[in-house]
Amino acid sequence: MKEGLRHAVLTEPPLAFDADRLVTTARKQTARRRAMIGATLTTVAIAASAVAVTSAMPSGATDSVAPAKPRPKEPVPIIGTKPVRQQNGWPPAGTMPRGYNEADLYTIAERLRPVLKRAFERAGATNVEVSPLSKETYDSGKDVQHMLQGFVGLTKDDHRYEVRKAASDQNAGPQFILGSPGVEGPSGPCVKGGLGCKRIERPDGVVTVDTITESGPAMSHVVHYRNDGVVVQLSLYAGAEAPMPLTEEQVVAIVTSPELTM
Repeated sequence: MKEGLRHAVLTEPPLAFDADRLVTTARKQTARRRAMIGATLTTVAIAASAVAVTSAMPSGATDSVAPAKPRPKEPVPIIGTKPVRQQNGWPPAGTMPRGYNEADLYTIAERLRPVLKRAFERAGATNVEVSPLSKETYDSGKDVQHMLQGFVGLTKDDHRYEVRKAASDQNAGPQFILGSPGVEGPSGPCVKGGLGCKRIERPDGVVTVDTITESGPAMSHVVHYRNDGVVVQLSLYAGAEAPMPLTEEQVVAIVTSPELTM
């Protein structure tokens, strides 16, 4: 059998090509094809990774830092040309009137509402509700605004005092008034004290406490006349079956809070 196979090989006609060269070429092409497939798979893997990273990023995220939001425009005070006229020695000599246009007054009002809420909460009130602050009738029809006013609803010692909506409302909460330099100064019997009024001298100004107990539920008006000309007032009312919502000490702490200013 071996001899027969050897004879068959020897009697085959010669090949028309170099078998060794053909094998070498095939091996090179196979290696090149494998390299191309490997490079393609690597590219696909990189692309897939990029897609995965992009998908994992928050919606709207980019590779650059987003610009910061512009800060709200700061209110610009409108300064008068002549010093405020003194009334009973207030404000300090040389104080210039300061007001705001209506848009800036609104900005100040919105900033003050949470400040006023916190001030009442520090005094022990709960469920505090501050009405929108608005310009006072004192400035009606004027281009320069000097005053803000609003009402506060609160719960104290199990009594509820609602935001006042009408003068006849029972169990109404305090009224808040804030004036910039240029509003009227102290007047009446509370300037020097007496007749149910109290005058409290402070390093930052004068506080007057005017308590009225005649003809109806008691009322109390506490005003802080500050050295910079700002005026802060709280008017409190006893309810039909409820006492004053806050003590004198608590009210004085609120009206003298440095955060309540304009």
